[in-house]
Amino acid sequence: MLATKAGLPMSDRPNHQGSSRRWLVTELDNSLRRLGVDHIDLYQIHRWDPRTSDEETLSVLTDLQRSGKIRYFGSSTFPRTVSCRPSGPPGSTI
Repeated sequence: MLATKAGLPMSDRPNHQGSSRRWLVTELDNSLRRLGVDHIDLYQIHRWDPRTSDEETLSVLTDLQRSGKIRYFGSSTFPRTVSCRPSGPPGSTI
């Protein structure tokens, strides 16, 4: 099982954090390259990003899953007021 997270700042640059489509794809590709693998088993968002819509975040995670770059996705810390259900490979039931 190989897991990694994204979302926290990776530099002082303003667009190098969060859960936007651009940032999550960039950081996943960087992680895959650094780890020398073609997929991640569990890709987690560090925390909810109020600057990015939930639809954008879930859409990119679903697209990454469908492309085979990640098997599952989740969040390590989400506020109680935000609910998500676990995901699995397309067509699976969890």
